[in-house]
Order: sequence, then C-alpha cells, then structure tokens
Amino acid sequence: MNVAIYAKDVDDEQMADLRAWVVSKGFTNIAEYRDVNPFRGRSRDKEFGRMCQDAREGKLKFIFINSFEQSGLIGSTSTNVLLTICTLGSYGVRLISREEPWTDLSAFELAIVYEAYCRHEDSETEMSTKERYTRARVKNNKPKDERDRGS
Repeated sequence: MNVAIYAKDVDDEQMADLRAWVVSKGFTNIAEYRDVNPFRGRSRDKEFGRMCQDAREGKLKFIFINSFEQSGLIGSTSTNVLLTICTLGSYGVRLISREEPWTDLSAFELAIVYEAYCRHEDSETEMSTKERYTRARVKNNKPKDERDRGS
C-alpha cells in the first residue's frame, strides 16, 4: 500500500468516482480513509488521524483527495492546510487533488502555490466587500467618501 484516498462526508457514489479517478492514474491496491462526520472538525476525524499515522510510518507515498474543501482540509484556516501539506511532505507523501490540478507539485511548491491561492481568494473577498459597501452607499444616496456618523 503506497497510495491512499482520503474522503470526508461523501456518499458511496462519490467515493466510487474518486476511486475510479485514482485507478485511471494507474494505481492499484489503494487504501481508503473515509470520515463521515455530521459535526465537522478535525478532532473527530479518526480516519484522517490514522492516515497521517500511516504516512508517518512510511506506508504511503500518495494521498488523493477530491478537493481541499470537500476533504475538510479547508476548514478552519489556511495555516492548517499549509501545515498538513508540509507535514505530509516531510513524510515523503504527495497530496494530489482532483479539483485543484496545481496540487501535482512537491510539498514545498504546493505550500507556496496554496498560500498564493489563499491570498488571491482573500483579495477577491475584500474587493467584493468593498464593492457591496459602495453599491449600498450609492443606493442610499450617500457619496462614496461620506462616512456614516452618529446622529
């Protein structure tokens, strides 16, 4: 066993699709780690912990996921994702996502790209927030530079 699939909160059909994708890459004898968790949260992800233990013991070389978001790796903070990527990389394991093709990189390269991706997403969110405030001000007949002051 050198190859694993990690999935969280997926049904049997989604798991079969993910398994077929990994097999299409030429891998067989695939270990599966699957957390089904109504509460979300890393502390309840027993299979994730078992997978990390197997990675630490050198049993895994590749871990395939459907996406960072679906696998729960995007949960709390981007720092946790970077830590997971770097930790798995330090064990010699590559994390590969079907939805994020840029994950087909070394752990170090992946950490750099993921950090840039998060910064881009943050700037997009900030920009859309500013645009919403501007639209609200125009709708309420307030100039862009006029601030709401207590009456």
